[in-house]
Amino acid sequence: MASPSSQHSRKTTASELEALSEQTLSDLCSTWFERYHPWFPILHKLSLLQETHNHATPLVDSPQSIVFKAIVAVTLPHWCLSNPLTGKQRSQYSAQYRNEVIMQAIGNLSLQSLQAILIITTIDYGAGKLSEFWNLVALCKRMATQLGLRELVISDCNDLNQLSTVSHRMLSPPTTLIEQEERIRAYWMTEVLDSMSSLGAGWNLGLSRPMEEAWFPCNETIWSFPEKAKAFSSFGDSEVSSAFSSFDTASANDRMRWQTQCISVDESLLKWRNSDDTTQTLSKTNVASDSTLVMISVTFDTAIISLYQRLALPPAGLGEVHGPWYFAIQRCLSACDDMSTIVRATSDANLENISPYMIFCIFVPRNLDLLVYGLKTCGQRWLFARRLEKVLAVAMAEKKMAIAQSSLPHQFYNLQYSSLDIDEALRVWSERPEIAIEE
Repeated sequence: MASPSSQHSRKTTASELEALSEQTLSDLCSTWFERYHPWFPILHKLSLLQETHNHATPLVDSPQSIVFKAIVAVTLPHWCLSNPLTGKQRSQYSAQYRNEVIMQAIGNLSLQSLQAILIITTIDYGAGKLSEFWNLVALCKRMATQLGLRELVISDCNDLNQLSTVSHRMLSPPTTLIEQEERIRAYWMTEVLDSMSSLGAGWNLGLSRPMEEAWFPCNETIWSFPEKAKAFSSFGDSEVSSAFSSFDTASANDRMRWQTQCISVDESLLKWRNSDDTTQTLSKTNVASDSTLVMISVTFDTAIISLYQRLALPPAGLGEVHGPWYFAIQRCLSACDDMSTIVRATSDANLENISPYMIFCIFVPRNLDLLVYGLKTCGQRWLFARRLEKVLAVAMAEKKMAIAQSSLPHQFYNLQYSSLDIDEALRVWSERPEIAIEE
């Protein structure tokens, strides 16, 4: 970066920050591959590090420059061995780089732009800015579509020289295996972030009843009938509606149908987890010491909880009609205990360096002391974890207080909400002056 003497005498501008010293950039890139790459493996290490030592092409003119900016934005607030910036300055420069990356990527469609935005999403999720995070993921999905990455993955590169029938292809076929692999990883990381970060979310489900006059597509069997046959069926009947239709939680038939589907999905997940390939993978490596396997395991458990949590307890006011579903309760508790085992076996160093997408999973286990400790350790890096740790600290302090008198949002105590459902309410609560969560 700019010389240390000038940094303290005047304000350094964002444009001057582009002139990173080779040592500083090397430090931050090494930090990325050491502490972030294990759970976010979208870049090829040797190729990127080689670019930092390529004196033939100025770094600002390199196609990888936007990727370097994203790496600096993510790593600078926490690690920089060769630069004396204060913590506040690092945060400011990180925010500047983040904004530069987004604006540059929007105006320049390329694989490197997509990679840079994917990297930047880590900042927003780790800070608990989930709305901003989802906006960036939506941008990533659109960029991946425009670049034709899904087509590449589906076609296995066999027909990339033929006319595209799936989507516009803005990239020429990959010329190297590394380039091909980076495209594949960019596509799947986008899909993983989109699905994993919203797993279990039931936005507005249970908050208001479905519109009575709403129409949903019918299922394919009914749709295949001739016109005269269709007249005998009502497309609005739940028996013939498609997967687009919703469940009425107050209806005994709908709840039974929902329970049946949950059990079917649960059995499919268990079959996958118990398959020979998965079992061998999990047995070859200590799960708690491998970032990817930790994510696989806790995501599996989160999926189980997401399946059952809204059916475990009856809807408000309908307890006498339906009663609790004890099978669902037991499956949720079993998944919580499994995650607790994984968190307990994970070292402090790994917890501190773990992906921010683990934070919601740590927020789930029923062992409260373990949960608080895990969040406190993750909070060494992620503000999001510190926020949820504060939530639990207040909940523990108010445990003998009536829910109506609690300072926490009332949604926190409603077990039919997922963590994602109540996140916005908790974020607003955490921004109150008396809470004062230090960044």
